[in-house]
Amino acid sequence: MSDQDEDTHEPEIDHPEPAAGIVMEAAPRTGPPWEATGPTGPRFIETVKQVLLSPTALFRNMRREGGYGGPLTFGVIGSTIGFAIGMLMQLAIALLTPGQGAMNRPVIGVFALMFLLFLPFLLGLSLLIWAALYHLVLRMLGAARYPFETTFRVVAYAFGSTSLLQIFPVCGGLIGFIDSIVVSIIGLTQTHGVSTAKATIAVLVPMLILTLLAFMALAAAISTHTGALPGLSQAL
Repeated sequence: MSDQDEDTHEPEIDHPEPAAGIVMEAAPRTGPPWEATGPTGPRFIETVKQVLLSPTALFRNMRREGGYGGPLTFGVIGSTIGFAIGMLMQLAIALLTPGQGAMNRPVIGVFALMFLLFLPFLLGLSLLIWAALYHLVLRMLGAARYPFETTFRVVAYAFGSTSLLQIFPVCGGLIGFIDSIVVSIIGLTQTHGVSTAKATIAVLVPMLILTLLAFMALAAAISTHTGALPGLSQAL
C-alpha cells in the first residue's frame, strides 16, 4: 500500500459505550395509559398493572414533563384506596377483638372518619415531600438531569400503584413498602438516565434519615413521659 493510500485512509472513531444504567432514548415517550384518552377505570387499572409487573417498560415510556395534574391525581387515588382499605381492615380487626371496650367504638369511628376525609390531602402532600427529598439527593449526587417534575411523576406513579398492595391483609403493607422502593429506583433510573446505584442512594437515604429521626423522637417521648429510658434519647 502506498503512502498516499495511508494518508487518505479515514481514522476510526471510537464511540464510548454508555455507562451502566444509563438509558439511551430509542423512541419518543408517549406516557403511561393513565395519560391517554378513554375511560378512567381501565386507564387506571392498566397503569397499575404496568407499574407493578413491568416498571422498566412503563418508566422508559413515561414523559418527563407534561403537567403535575395527571400524575398527582393518579397518585392520590391509588394511595387513598390502599391506605383507606388497609386502615379499615385493621380497624375492623381491632374492634372485633375480644376485650375491646364497646364505649370506645363510637369515638374510634369518628376519628377514623375524620382521618379518611383528610387522607387524600395528606397523601398528596406526602407525594410532593418524597419527590422533593429524592430530587434533592439526586442534585447532591449530580444526577438530577431533568427537572423536579420528572422525579415527582416517578413518585406519583410508583406510590399510587404500590400502595394498593395494602388491601391484602397481614403482609400487604410490607410488600407494598418494599415494592415502592424497587419501583422508585427503577423509575429514577429510567427517567433521569442515572446509574442504579445513584438512584438507590436517592431513594434509601431519605428513608433512613426519616426513620432515624422518628426513632429519636419516639425515644425522647418515652424518656420524657415515663422516665423508663432516661439515657436513651441523650445517647442518640
